[in-house]
Amino acid sequence: SDEIERGQGTVYNANWGNTMVVELDGYHNDILKQTISLESGQYVLSFRWAGRTGSLATSAMSVYWNNQKIFEVTAKDNTIHTENLPI
Repeated sequence: SDEIERGQGTVYNANWGNTMVVELDGYHNDILKQTISLESGQYVLSFRWAGRTGSLATSAMSVYWNNQKIFEVTAKDNTIHTENLPI
């Protein structure tokens, strides 16, 4: 399927509990995209991520802001990580 896989966090990693998550270990590269309008100022992009238990080497992602890569990771564990990126 070409849809982004999403589901209950416990399916992918027990640390998520009942939280809904999207899959970092997909069968092909996916894009999650959102367009927003912001007033001028300083902002922080915050999100949480974790590798899929048993599939760490393929649990990877990049984050772009205004077409510039601001974050990239390949999971090394299945701990839930919080990122706060100034944008």
